[in-house]
Amino acid sequence: MRFHPLVALLLAACHPDLSQPPDDTGRGDTGDTAPVIEAHLTAAPAFDPILGGPLTVAVVTEGEPTVTVEVRDAGGTALTTVEGAWDGRDASGAWAPVGTYTLHLTATRGPVTVEDERVVRVVRCGALEAWAEGDGGTSATFVPLWWHQSGTLQGEEVAFTSAASLEDAHGAAVELPAPGEELGVFPDGGAVPVAFTWDSRPILTLRLGDESVLGGSGLAGAGVRLEVEGWDPVAGTTDLDPVNPVVLQAPAPLGAGPGVLEETLQLRYLVDDEEGTTWEIGAQSLPVRWYLSLHAPAADASLPDGAPWVAALDPALRAIDGVEPTDQAVLSALVAWIYEDLGLSYDTTYGASYYTVYRNGWGPAVFDLTSFLHYGAGHTVNCSDCASILTAWAAMLGIPLQYSIVLENFDLNYILAIGASQFTHCPFGGWGCSFSYHAVTTPDTGSTIWDATLALDGDDDPSRSPCEQLMVQGLDGQEYLARLAMRGRVRYGYFGETYLQ
Repeated sequence: MRFHPLVALLLAACHPDLSQPPDDTGRGDTGDTAPVIEAHLTAAPAFDPILGGPLTVAVVTEGEPTVTVEVRDAGGTALTTVEGAWDGRDASGAWAPVGTYTLHLTATRGPVTVEDERVVRVVRCGALEAWAEGDGGTSATFVPLWWHQSGTLQGEEVAFTSAASLEDAHGAAVELPAPGEELGVFPDGGAVPVAFTWDSRPILTLRLGDESVLGGSGLAGAGVRLEVEGWDPVAGTTDLDPVNPVVLQAPAPLGAGPGVLEETLQLRYLVDDEEGTTWEIGAQSLPVRWYLSLHAPAADASLPDGAPWVAALDPALRAIDGVEPTDQAVLSALVAWIYEDLGLSYDTTYGASYYTVYRNGWGPAVFDLTSFLHYGAGHTVNCSDCASILTAWAAMLGIPLQYSIVLENFDLNYILAIGASQFTHCPFGGWGCSFSYHAVTTPDTGSTIWDATLALDGDDDPSRSPCEQLMVQGLDGQEYLARLAMRGRVRYGYFGETYLQ
C-alpha cells in the first residue's frame, strides 16, 4: 500500500517525534511556555521551643520547585533556614528570644519564583505555682492542714505546689513536683497535699512564669490559652498573659466519699490559627494529692487551729477510702481500722493507759498523738487510749465525739479485747474478771456507743461461751452496758473532750 504524500504529511504532524527529551525548562521545543509551580507554608501561629519542642513547618508544593524557608526577625533579618521544623534557635545555635518572627518560603523552578509567609510567635509557657481554694462552702469547703512536727498551718493562701523557675540549669523545662511522703514536716519548696470535704468542687488557680531563658513569656497578645481536662474556666476562656493567673473550677465533686485521690492534671497550652485549627504547643503535668474529708472540723474542735494533722489524716483516709459519706459509716470504718489493723493489744497486766492522761480527775483527756503516731510507747494500750485514738481521728474528719467513763468496779461478760485471739470474761487472768472503769466514745451523751477497745458477745447470753463477735459500732447505749457488765451497777459519767498534744 502506498501513502499519498499529503496523507503522510498529515500523519507526521499528528505524531510528533517522542524520542526527543523535553526541554527541562518545561517550555517544550518552542520555549514559550513557563513552568507552573505552587508552594504554601503551614505552621502553628505560636510555639514554645522548650516546653513543646520544635515548630513543625509543612511545605506543600506543586511542580517540583526548589524550596527555601527562612526565619526572619521583626526587622526582616534572616536568622536561619529550616527544613521540616524550627527548633527555636538561630544559625549560631542560640535561642531566639520570645517575640514575632516570619517564616518566609521561596520556591523556584527555572525563571519562576513564588513566595509565601507565615507569622509565628515564640512564647514560653508554664505554670510555676498552684493554689486550691474553696468558696466558703457554696461549692467547695477547704480544710486547712497541720504539720505537727514543724508547727505549720496550711491555709488557702499557701500554694500547694511550686517550682523556682521555668527551666533547670541545663535549660530544660522544669516539672511541677509531686507531694512527697513526709507527713510531719511542711517542706521548704516542692509540693504538699490539699484537703477539702469530699463533695467539693475546688477552685484551682495557676500562676504562670514570666521569666525564662528566652527573655520572658511572650504570651501577651499571642492568643495562647490554657485548658485542663475536667476543669472549667471561672471567667470564660481568655488569652494568657504573664500578669493574670488562670482560675479554674472542678465541675463535679472530687469524689463520692472520704478518701485519698491522687491524680496528675494535664495542663495543655493551645492556640488557634486564622483557619480555626487548634494547635497544642506545650503540655505540663500537675500532680495533686487530694484529701477528701467527710466534714470540715468544727471551729472549736480540740485540734490546733481546727486543722487535721497530715500525719494522722493520711493513713486514716487511705484506710476508709470508699466508705459511704455518713457519720455512721465513717465511725464504723474507723472502729474497724483501729481494732483490726493498727497492731494494738490490750494491756492485760495492768489495764494502764500509755498515751492518755486525765486532768483534774476524769477530765479533760489529753492524748499524746505525737508519740502515738510513731508508737513511741509501744503497741500496748487500754480503753482510755482507744477512746482517745477514735476521738482524735473522728475529729480529723469533722465528727465530734466525747469520751465517757463507764463506772464503776463491775464484773465482765465475755469480751474480745483488741489484739486478743479469743473471748474471755477474765482478761487479766483468773482473778482479773472486772473493770474498775471503762472509757468509751459517744456523739450523743451515751445514746449510742462506739468502742474500739473490745468486741462484745452478740448472742443471747453474753455471760458464757460460745460467743458471737459484735463490733461496737453505733450500739445502743443501754444494750452496750447490758452486754458489757455481768454484775455491778454500771452507768455513763464524766463526758469530756479529748485534747491532742
